[in-house]
Formats: sequence, structure tokens, C-alpha cells
Amino acid sequence: MKVVNGTCGVTTMSGPGSCAEEMDGAWRLGGRGQRAKAVSWASAFRFCRAACLDCANCAYVSVSLVDRECSWFAACDLERLLQRGEARFRTIHVRELKHSPDRKPLRQGGVFA
Repeated sequence: MKVVNGTCGVTTMSGPGSCAEEMDGAWRLGGRGQRAKAVSWASAFRFCRAACLDCANCAYVSVSLVDRECSWFAACDLERLLQRGEARFRTIHVRELKHSPDRKPLRQGGVFA
């Protein structure tokens, strides 16, 4: 697993169904909707990777121990990551998506816009 310093972008916390409808989002470290616990980089990446694999539109994750956040993205340019000061995000590519990340899924069914 290649880890790159920085984040793919700025996200907001994900709600129910966002993995199938949105192209990015975020989860709190320690569990979706749970209060975050102190974690290591290794445990944070394990949690975020597992959550990403359960998220239809997730291909990349950016992790911050400072913010206790796991941001997810359908697409990301690992050569042009944002540096967010004290947040100290680190990013990994989790998998290739079966659909093109620049084609946003519609809210109904598996049809793409």
C-alpha cells in the first residue's frame, strides 16, 4: 500500500445512502456515527480501507489522526493532493471502480448521468 501525504479534497460527513449517490464523503474514525477513539495510522487505514470496500463509489481514502476522520473519494489525483496544515492527511488508493469516477450515478438505480 503506497501512502501519500495530503488529501484528495475537502469533504463533509456522509449520511445514509451517500456511498451510492455521492462522489465523496467522510466517516469519523472509530466507526460510522461513533465517537472517535485514539488510533494509530495502521488501525486508521485498516478501518478506512474496510469502510471504503463497503462503499460503492469509494476508490481512495484520505486519513487524518488529528481530525479523526476518514475521507473517501471516487476519484483522486495522487500527484496533486491538498495539504491541509495541522490535519496532516495521508491518502491511499484502495481499488479501481467498475464505473468511470467522472460519471455521477443518478439517485435511482444503477444508471449513470
